[in-house]
Amino acid sequence: MEDHQSDRRPRSKDKLNAVAKEVFDYLGKTFPVCCWSDEFHYFPQIIPPQGVWTGWDNFRPENIAEVTARLSSAEHDIGLISQETEDFDIVVDAETLKRMVRTLREQLVEVRFHETQPTFHLTVMCTALAASLGDSDRRAWSIRAQTLPSFLKQAQEVLIDMPRLFRDLGLEMICDIAAWLRSLEMEQNELAPVFSAIERFADFLRSARTRSDYLLPPEIVERIVKEHLGCGVGLDDVRNTLMEEIDEMGRIMEEAGEALFPGTGWREAIRKIPLPVFSAGGQLEMYRKEADNLLGHCIDRGIVPEDLPGISPLRISMLRPPISYFKR
Repeated sequence: MEDHQSDRRPRSKDKLNAVAKEVFDYLGKTFPVCCWSDEFHYFPQIIPPQGVWTGWDNFRPENIAEVTARLSSAEHDIGLISQETEDFDIVVDAETLKRMVRTLREQLVEVRFHETQPTFHLTVMCTALAASLGDSDRRAWSIRAQTLPSFLKQAQEVLIDMPRLFRDLGLEMICDIAAWLRSLEMEQNELAPVFSAIERFADFLRSARTRSDYLLPPEIVERIVKEHLGCGVGLDDVRNTLMEEIDEMGRIMEEAGEALFPGTGWREAIRKIPLPVFSAGGQLEMYRKEADNLLGHCIDRGIVPEDLPGISPLRISMLRPPISYFKR
């Protein structure tokens, strides 16, 4: 009997490791950008080898159907492993993995962010482009830039249920992206395919059919807060906490306003605060001074190391204005 129990842990652990490896390998190949960056927290972080470019993430309906089927199967297998062992550590690992798999499946099937949020696809795009800038292989940017049109074409195909608000946020983000691209010290021919692709995507957004409502059903919001974000509390608890923090912040603002301008409320006190006087250095000098103040605050409290300025010096410069044809 004791020998049988001692054999159970290695078997369960090996099974769980096999399921985890299969899931992570599959997700890493299917969503290489989302799994590469910690920007997309519903995806497991999987870093590919340096110089390995496995394409763009695939959010087409047929692929999402395959992904959700694979995730459902993995969730079932993990549940069986969790039931067959009494080892606490294995059960914890199994339940953690199952929660990640279930959360991603529900996000893809029920929240459907890829069908409603153009900013999501634009964030994937910017993440991939920014990563290629830091790659030692000079071909990285060229590969991403040349294949970007197909990714944004896919985004057009899957954005079938956009709220108007989300569409407008996407158009605003495109203007910001254009400004960022123009600030890069790159040849025009390196940027041309990217500009062309995002201009076509902007044209699509401007003419796309949208809906007026944008709120998720309350039951989905509650599941996101309680389970997907791991808060472990319901909407009423979150609402009560937020109201307590709002009330506390209101008291702090009232005290600060009274200290600055006695006898006035904090809103009136804010209006009375004089605008900063620019020094000879203008806005850039003002931003530099405030950035240095923030850095000193973070260093004093141990948030960042003291040698950070030397390791990563801060450069402040004005962004060039967005390309005007993105505002049509």
